[in-house]
Amino acid sequence: YEQLILNTALLTNNDYVSIFEQYKNNKKAFLFLDPPYIFSDNSSYIGMDESDNTDILYIIKNYMDVCKCKVLLIINDLKLIRWIYGNYVKDTYDKIYQLMKRKSRHLIIANYAI
Repeated sequence: YEQLILNTALLTNNDYVSIFEQYKNNKKAFLFLDPPYIFSDNSSYIGMDESDNTDILYIIKNYMDVCKCKVLLIINDLKLIRWIYGNYVKDTYDKIYQLMKRKSRHLIIANYAI
């Protein structure tokens, strides 16, 4: 199964909104999203406005509400994000960032049953 995914995966640097439009009505499409984390240092993301990237939250949520494709999102675990995504929140996992030895909890959010 993993090999099948890798053989058909498309990696791109296109803007996420254009990707959303491209796959919005494709029931066979699977979008894995790992956006800049809210209230975190996102300086490594090219073109991100560091002052406020919270619009990503509602753009992705609104897309998940109407798209036909499967969307899987991972993002930092914040009460605000849990409130916005509600029933789309499926689980959590802990991650240790090796460089800083800092533990962080992430949410697994999806618009389909996992």
